[in-house]
Amino acid sequence: MKITERGYWVSKCYTWISLVHWFCYSIYFRTLTYFSAANPQIYLGGMLDDRKSDIYDQVPQQYVPVTRLFVPKDTSIIAEILQEFSFPMMAKPNVGFRGYLVRRIDNELELSEVIKQYIGKELLIQEFLAQEHEYSVMYYWVDAYDHGISSLVEKHLPKVIGDGKRTVSSLIEALDNPFLNHEWVTKKNKQHLDRILDDGEALLIDHVGNFARGSKFENLNGKIDATLTTSMRTFFTHVPGMNFCRLDVKAASLNELKKGNFKLLEINGAKSEPLHIYDPRMSMWDVFRAIRTHWKTLFRIVRRNIAAVEIPSSMEGIRSYYELKKLVS
Repeated sequence: MKITERGYWVSKCYTWISLVHWFCYSIYFRTLTYFSAANPQIYLGGMLDDRKSDIYDQVPQQYVPVTRLFVPKDTSIIAEILQEFSFPMMAKPNVGFRGYLVRRIDNELELSEVIKQYIGKELLIQEFLAQEHEYSVMYYWVDAYDHGISSLVEKHLPKVIGDGKRTVSSLIEALDNPFLNHEWVTKKNKQHLDRILDDGEALLIDHVGNFARGSKFENLNGKIDATLTTSMRTFFTHVPGMNFCRLDVKAASLNELKKGNFKLLEINGAKSEPLHIYDPRMSMWDVFRAIRTHWKTLFRIVRRNIAAVEIPSSMEGIRSYYELKKLVS
């Protein structure tokens, strides 16, 4: 049961503590949408229904996997997609929230199923990135004296480990992970279900690095150094107006990430969580403190920028909230 899992309560703590900070800062800044000033280059600062394609367009293309936006009218668009992309490929909504509807597509039947879900809606198709490691880096910029990385994690995607005896189906059944959608991963891996993995052999059963999809997050804050900070600063000099963002990236290794050799999965703005709080080695007290620090950092950025940028109205923020809710419900 999710309710018995530490991660469930960490997520609840983040939500409720965040609501308190949002409410107090809204009073301080006299607007519900003050967070827009943190990232003026992103709609509403990246807090609500910002479009991923708008962000990709601002990023130097050497960092971005091949990506195209489609609005399918029917499944005839499959032919057009297959002219540009080969299997596997990734599909995701143009407005995202915690990995909602993100999936890897391995064949034409799966692509057809996805297209039917997106009739009349914005769909992003993206090349599948084969780099072995997935990381999240939370970067902030207040000013030249106050900037850096506040969260670094490696995402460990759901997998089963063989014992030379049990089938993949049995290994999936035995996984004790309440955030894993067993029905979905069983369907996704149906071609492997009767396979017996060698002892110690690993098989990824989902390809979306999200806690709500069964991934685990390893806190690497102890490995943040000047090289990584410089690499992130170099990246963000190409996208001025993004000052409080989390990069979700793939790279061959942490050293390659530090060198700036990575591919971008997504940039998350003001709605970013500091994902290291989900590492079970962190005490709940450390979690509370990290969330508080996270929001205080956002506050410092907004206070510095708010007089110089145009803030969308509170009504616009409310409209955006309900649009996001409608999209992910």
